[in-house]
Formats: sequence, C-alpha cells, structure tokens
Amino acid sequence: ISGGPPHKIRDEATSESVSPDGSLLSFETNTGKDGDREIWVMQPDGKQARKVFEVGENGSIGGLTWSPDGRRVIYVRQDGADITNFYFVSGDLNGGPLTKVLPPIDPKLMNAFIWLPDGRMIYRLDEPDFKVKTCNLWQIAMDQRFTEFIGKPHRITNFAELCVNPMGATSDSKRLGVFEWRPHSSVYVAGLQAAGTRVTTPERLTREESWNHPLAWTADGRAI
Repeated sequence: ISGGPPHKIRDEATSESVSPDGSLLSFETNTGKDGDREIWVMQPDGKQARKVFEVGENGSIGGLTWSPDGRRVIYVRQDGADITNFYFVSGDLNGGPLTKVLPPIDPKLMNAFIWLPDGRMIYRLDEPDFKVKTCNLWQIAMDQRFTEFIGKPHRITNFAELCVNPMGATSDSKRLGVFEWRPHSSVYVAGLQAAGTRVTTPERLTREESWNHPLAWTADGRAI
C-alpha cells in the first residue's frame, strides 16, 4: 500500500495483532505438540522483539490482543489437547499477576473468534438442530481491563444451512468482515472388480449441494 517491495521481518512466526497505538506487533512461535508455546511482541519493522508469555511442553497459547486503552492484553491458553482445558488469560506486558478468565460458554461449542477494537468478542457458535451444518455469530462484552465478561452473550446473525467465521473489523468497531462457507458432500457409487482390488468409474448418486453421507445398503444391494 505504501509502495516498495515487501521484506521479511521474522522467521517461524504467526502474527496476531497490532497494539492500538501501532507501536507493537504480537506473534506466536516455538511450536510444540499441541500448538505454539510462546507469545512475543516487536516493533512493526521487526526490531526489539521480546518474549512476553510462555507455557510448558503440554500447553499452547496465542491470539493475543490489546484492551481498548492499550494497557492490558488478553490471550488464549489451552493446557493439553483437550478443548475443555481452554480459557483466556489477561495481564500486563510489563509483568505482574495474570488473571484467568473462563469462556462465556462451553469451550466445545465455541469456535472461531475475534476481538473488536472496543473490547467486544465476536465468536462462532455451531447450531445443533440443522440437517446441514449451520453456524451463527454471537458477541459479548468485557470490562476495560479484560478481567471478566460483562452481561450475557448476544446473537448477531441468523443464518440457516451455512456458516460464517468472523475475520476482522473496522477501527471504529462498526463494521465486521466475515467469511461465509457452505459445507456439502456427495455420495458416489462404483462397482468392484478383480476381487475387490479395483473399482469402475464412480457415478454421482446425490445431486443437490447438501450434506450427504451413505449409511447402509438394502439387503438386495439395489438401493442405499
């Protein structure tokens, strides 16, 4: 956007967010068996990088973002591979005590999420009562110090048979960018040949753009 060729500022790092004043960029690194184990910050040009948070070999952390006033940060921590051990941690980049903040709903139900510049969290929640996979977006506010969620979750979309992931928001938190997707699968049928070691050219059985999964054959093998 500003002209000139792009240049690399860091190896083996996943960038996350920029501080409200634009002076720091956060990133994760040191990948373990369950995800990245360290969070660092650096200047946007890659200088003065320093590690600010880390976990042991059996944990993972990431997704750091700043409070609206830039004084505190919050990030995700998961202890082990079990999603039920997922929670948020808030603190100060310059040290001091850390605060554990539990998710507003069951971690197994909450999927992709982002933080808005004004401190709200937007997250995706899968709907259980649809034949075709359906997801919607919800929001919940936090206090200015990122130490607790405020109020109850509020639903902001009402889609059916499609999913949306929150992608980003404008700096004034008034417009949200989302990624929309519709999962589908089709059933194909093929004949077995050469004692089951080869198949004939598969023919598509289901034609609609929906979620189809074969469960069983009839006893005479003429229908699925």
